[in-house]
Amino acid sequence: GLTFSTCASANFRMLVAQNAGTLVLGGPIVREQNFKVNVDFTIAGGTVKATDDVSFTNLRTNLVEAGASVVFDVAEGKVLDVSTMTFGAGASVTKTGAGTIRFGTSLPDALSVEGGSVEYAQPVDLGDSLTLGTDATLVFASDGISATSIVGI
Repeated sequence: GLTFSTCASANFRMLVAQNAGTLVLGGPIVREQNFKVNVDFTIAGGTVKATDDVSFTNLRTNLVEAGASVVFDVAEGKVLDVSTMTFGAGASVTKTGAGTIRFGTSLPDALSVEGGSVEYAQPVDLGDSLTLGTDATLVFASDGISATSIVGI
């Protein structure tokens, strides 16, 4: 993971950008309160591979950009928590790996889960954006989740 701590100046911006290729994350991405620099985490394409539990805490921007096509690959027994992430219009996500991806209230326009689990931790309307593969598990961890249709059920 990445932990940003102890920087007194707020005159800077740190950008972590995933545009193509594979970004491997082995733990949480955290901006501690005493790190005054704004941290932006953006994904425009490629693959994000979570080899351990990954979450995003106290970032100014945590975004999958509009129109992006992204693969989230999560290792078995691990959780990629994107519940604080915002998904731009037209963003599509393919989830691979045996682990779990956890969403909040912002969802990609298209989500294909090829393996592992997808979890919804807050009330959301899935519409018709979700496709489940034969090795995928769907977890509703909150009341108030609705869907027009889910392909694969």
